[in-house]
Amino acid sequence: MTQAYAAVRSGTQWLIARKRVTNSWWSSIATPALVVEAAALLAAALTSPARADLTAQAGTLLVDAAAAAQSAWGSTPAAATTLNAVRDASAQVATAAGADTVQALQVALPSVLTAADRASRTAGFAAATPLGTPPITVWPDAGLVGRIAAAQLALETWISQRPETLVNQAGQWALPGGRMGLGEAAEPAARREFAEETGTPLGPEFARFALVEFGPRPGRVSFVLVCFDAPLEVDAGTLATLNANLAGRPAMMGRPTATSVADWELDRLQLVEQADICNVLGVQQSVVLPQVPQAGSQSIDWYAAIARYIAGLPVP
Repeated sequence: MTQAYAAVRSGTQWLIARKRVTNSWWSSIATPALVVEAAALLAAALTSPARADLTAQAGTLLVDAAAAAQSAWGSTPAAATTLNAVRDASAQVATAAGADTVQALQVALPSVLTAADRASRTAGFAAATPLGTPPITVWPDAGLVGRIAAAQLALETWISQRPETLVNQAGQWALPGGRMGLGEAAEPAARREFAEETGTPLGPEFARFALVEFGPRPGRVSFVLVCFDAPLEVDAGTLATLNANLAGRPAMMGRPTATSVADWELDRLQLVEQADICNVLGVQQSVVLPQVPQAGSQSIDWYAAIARYIAGLPVP
């Protein structure tokens, strides 16, 4: 499939991203983790005076879980049931948040438990403890909090035991981007990939000013570069916030600080002057590679072509 990459310009500088070297956390794993975490918050909300706040937090997690599920399984027909279950759970919790009653939470919770079951199985967590079956018909549901806690612990243990793999283009300077979905246009794909990999959306205020197709010959596109102008200067504070989103939390198996980071393959972001971009983007970086299963390559050829385009130089 064709790749789409997002390049953000801020004055005379461009935002580039350094790929992590290894990774054990992907969107397929993030989905069940976020849904089970949301379930725990909702179970607590049933008896908490902070019901509205806990429900809102759970709703945010489920929105992120739906984005992660789309990223992980959006092109997998067999996962359509799981995708729909996560989206339905997100919608039902949003409705419950609007109603702000215990009864509304009781209506929404079974859909969240079902989504947790399906997302766990789709992610490969075969030992998942069923949470959504049988349907909850009597409230309070005895042992609900304990079952969710046990499922969360089992899931976290499974995630922490997964071996790390090399990230594609490990340790190299790149741009947020990835495969375009079936029927997806380049600009929406670039915006989506940026949000999934950084946890920060490129809203409409980030105006597109260039869309360039790259390929070995006319009519054959290998990847598309979509360039955006930042509405405000990306300063040191903004950059620090973006990088804080990407930072891993050791207590959460290294999960990114921002739960909205669905594809965790970026280590950090950096601004580089346009005049210097060819000295950084597309230039092979020296990286010590650990002895882990090879998941990708360190190929960076197309980033060199992107850098030349941004610098205003001829692209071979």
